[in-house]
Amino acid sequence: MLSLILSLIIAGVAGWVAGNVMKKQPIVIAGSPILGNVVLGLVGGFIGRAMLFVIGFGTVNIIGSLIAAILGAIVVLYVVDYLKQRG
Repeated sequence: MLSLILSLIIAGVAGWVAGNVMKKQPIVIAGSPILGNVVLGLVGGFIGRAMLFVIGFGTVNIIGSLIAAILGAIVVLYVVDYLKQRG
């Protein structure tokens, strides 16, 4: 249970940091930007770990997981913004 809570906190922080780095408004899900940041961080975590795996790196501890989630969330925000501009 503690690891789930810790994962959600890391995801929320990663989504928030990625939004600030990309200077984007928070994604609002069900009226809550906090929930949007958590979802962005979770998706970013999967994308970030996959990107690091492809180039031969892995995440070992909490800091590595946070960095991977931030990198993945930045990529997700960039792709979503690009697709919005194209369509």
